[in-house]
Amino acid sequence: MSTKNYFVVTLIDLPGSVEARKKHSAAHYQSPLVSGNIIQVAGLLLQPGTLTTDADAAEKVQGSLVIAQAESLDKVWEVLKVDPYWTQGVWDQEKTTVVPVIVAKPKLE
Repeated sequence: MSTKNYFVVTLIDLPGSVEARKKHSAAHYQSPLVSGNIIQVAGLLLQPGTLTTDADAAEKVQGSLVIAQAESLDKVWEVLKVDPYWTQGVWDQEKTTVVPVIVAKPKLE
């Protein structure tokens, strides 16, 4: 049995952060959050009324969603707080949530 726990992380973008997201995306992908072993599933939150199949879906991002696996809640916060999207004004720090969850089906297909 794993000694790691699962967490759902919701990260809402700050208004007007589209350019900051683009500017810091390469550094974000090199961050401990993304390049480490914490993320199990991650993706973009879309604006209401937008579908993933819409041609302009990537233009209608409103944040990020992560299913993380880590030893503790503190570890998840630790990697979030050094991510360029956190430090460079992409994610709204006041609206970020990290919630422990029990994952019933750990594999997405």
